[in-house]
Amino acid sequence: MARRIRRTHAPAFKAKVALAAIKGEKTLAELAQQYDVHPNQITAWKGHLLEAAAGLFGSGSGAADASSVVDVKTLHAKIGELTLENDFLAGALATSSASSSRNAAPDVHKQTLDRQDKNLRHVAARLEQVNKQLGVTLPIRSKPHAKSGNGRLPVSAVC
Repeated sequence: MARRIRRTHAPAFKAKVALAAIKGEKTLAELAQQYDVHPNQITAWKGHLLEAAAGLFGSGSGAADASSVVDVKTLHAKIGELTLENDFLAGALATSSASSSRNAAPDVHKQTLDRQDKNLRHVAARLEQVNKQLGVTLPIRSKPHAKSGNGRLPVSAVC
């Protein structure tokens, strides 16, 4: 017996078959033969249609309230995560600016420091975007450094 290729049916086809099953004019075996679908599949689609039909005529507020509670919880969790990350980055920036006055970085690490500076700027910009989307305003604890002529921070200001 040849193995059958798995088929995906359009939602309109599923609804048509399920409605025919609900009408009850033909048996499941007849519908299965007519639409070339297994009778168990017709029963499953019929069950899905009956479950969804109850929701169409309901108030609809019950499902919306439950999803909004979940959204608020996830948003609060995300705000806490971003606040923690923002505090960490602000502390790292303050630490790096405090140590920059004491130690001068050798030229060997210039490329690495430039890459770190670029990554930190990118992360800080992304955090600002997310905070703005969430409506969160967090104070920045470090003062901005004076930029050099090429638009980058001087190497001594990074480390």
